[in-house]
Amino acid sequence: MATSATKTRVAICALTYRRPQGLARLLNALAELEVRPEVALRVVIVDNDADASGATTVDDARERLAVPLTYVVEPARSISIARNRAVRESVDSDFIAFIDDDEWPESDWLKELLESQALTGADIVAGGVLPSFEIEPDAWVRKGGFFDRRRHPHNESIRYATTSNVLIRRVCLDLVDGPFDEAFGLSGGGDTHLFAQLREAGCSIVWCDRAPVQELIAKSRVSTRWLLRREYRRGQTLSLSLRARGMTPWLVLRRVGNGLSNIGLGALGALFGVRRGRVGVLIGIRRVNFGVGMLTGLAGVRHLEYRKVHGA
Repeated sequence: MATSATKTRVAICALTYRRPQGLARLLNALAELEVRPEVALRVVIVDNDADASGATTVDDARERLAVPLTYVVEPARSISIARNRAVRESVDSDFIAFIDDDEWPESDWLKELLESQALTGADIVAGGVLPSFEIEPDAWVRKGGFFDRRRHPHNESIRYATTSNVLIRRVCLDLVDGPFDEAFGLSGGGDTHLFAQLREAGCSIVWCDRAPVQELIAKSRVSTRWLLRREYRRGQTLSLSLRARGMTPWLVLRRVGNGLSNIGLGALGALFGVRRGRVGVLIGIRRVNFGVGMLTGLAGVRHLEYRKVHGA
């Protein structure tokens, strides 16, 4: 039998900001997690609202959770600062699992992440995020798969991760200052930047296809405008991360070429996509926006996505 000294210590961390319903749903799901005897689990909630709007929701969930629950308020409005607070609160853990406050896992989520880590020895294990719509979207949304995220074969080595669904070996986070860069505090993308840094530092990343989480897609996100803005921001994030990690003239030239290529191919795709209707045109324009984002990101322009909260 595992003793407290030999157990694997895991902290599940989630940030929250004025999403009481989402936070309650997440905590209810965490209360149902399957936890093996050799795992010492705790939950850390960092409220990025200076008014501590999540306190009542957390207090209501304490009795349902059979593991320690830490709730702290990080008043500085910044997703990076809040993530760094979560890391500090989990300093005594062997692994940190991040999940968002508009997501919820199945009961075997953590077990599958840990199993992939044990089998592969990876430093970072990333899982999928499946869309669950607040209201049934128009047919074009599902037809275009605009909220479907890329998946990979189980336990395959990959080159990226996000904090939407990830398990990280805690000591890896000591390799990078921060570890989340505060420059990404309101724009988002600091997790993309962190995992790019960790991969360059030699940390390995694998994909666990057996541990997806559900994400509530708020009705305010189901629009052409939001989808185009998301691709623009995604392109920006990649280039802003490149700037922060250090650019050589060759890397700048390659990024400019990639940006222009995406703009050109996206414009052609939109033109020829007219026969597919709204879906075909939108796929092309999204690629244009991605390319534009790559170029503006190189210039240091930031879209501040996290000024607005989507969903409850």
